[in-house]
Order: sequence, then structure tokens, then C-alpha cells
Amino acid sequence: MRVLVAIDRSDIGESALAALSEWVQSSGADVCLLHVVHPREVHETAQASKYAHALTPAASYTGQMLPFSARSDKLAENRSQALARLREERRDFLRERVREHFPGGEHTTIVEMSEDIPHTIIEMAAQVQADFIAMATHGRGPLGQALLGSVAERVVREAPVPVLLVGPHMREAA
Repeated sequence: MRVLVAIDRSDIGESALAALSEWVQSSGADVCLLHVVHPREVHETAQASKYAHALTPAASYTGQMLPFSARSDKLAENRSQALARLREERRDFLRERVREHFPGGEHTTIVEMSEDIPHTIIEMAAQVQADFIAMATHGRGPLGQALLGSVAERVVREAPVPVLLVGPHMREAA
């Protein structure tokens, strides 16, 4: 049995791992942990220069030198470098979750980039031949779903395999 667990980096996202932990260890199921990064999360970073220049404004009648800080930012990390760094950070995050919730097993971790997170979750479930998908839901009401959308709702509607949703209050109930 193979389960695809889609998680984000929130406490609510980890509740799906906590809910599955005991079952995975007792059944020997294979877990594939998936984290999807939206491209908006990836940014290049600038390294500020510490050099300040003096400037004489053309309209200055006194000729007094005025301090002028001209920032000549250099890229410390371009977008592709930022993406590679972010992927590695998220892989480390997933590996840490595997060690914490599913000790002693060999499980897969996948980091994907996509603007359409629900579609990517469904695609990855097919690709890894998952028997079901597990994920947490933030439990937003109809208004919150209308304004913010619901990844979980779309996955439930469109997935070709069963979907286990873990609500935001799972840890409290446990």
C-alpha cells in the first residue's frame, strides 16, 4: 500500500502526518511525502553595497557636497539559485518530518514547483501509483473557500483515488 501525503509547512499540514504515523508503522505502508512550492515563494536576493557617494546637486548655489547613498545592489542569488536552495531546504524539511513521524522506514520525499497545487498533487499521486492521498485541510468555511480557494476541496473532487482529509483540530482531539 502506498500513500501520498501532501503537506505544507504549517502546523495544520503536519497534522496529517501525526494522524497517519501509527497506521503507517503498523501496516508497513510506503509513504511518499510531497511539498508543492508556488513560484511566488521564490525570489532572488540582493546584496547591498556599503559604498556611499558624495554628490553636488546641479541646483546647489552653495556648492556644498551632500551625502548621497547610491545603492548598487548586486545579486547575491539569482532566481534559479534561489529555486535550488529552496528545493534543498524543503527536501530537508520533508526528510525531518519522515524521521519524526515514520522512523525506521525508507520513504520518498518530493518537492515540486507549480502554480496549480491541486493538479500537481493529483498528478504526483498517479505518478507514484498511490493508493490514496492524505492531506490536511485548514477547515475554512464557504466564505474563506470562495475568497482563498481550497486545495483540499479540489483534490477531493478531482482525484482518481480516495482522499483522507485531516481537519485542523485533529491534534486537540487526540
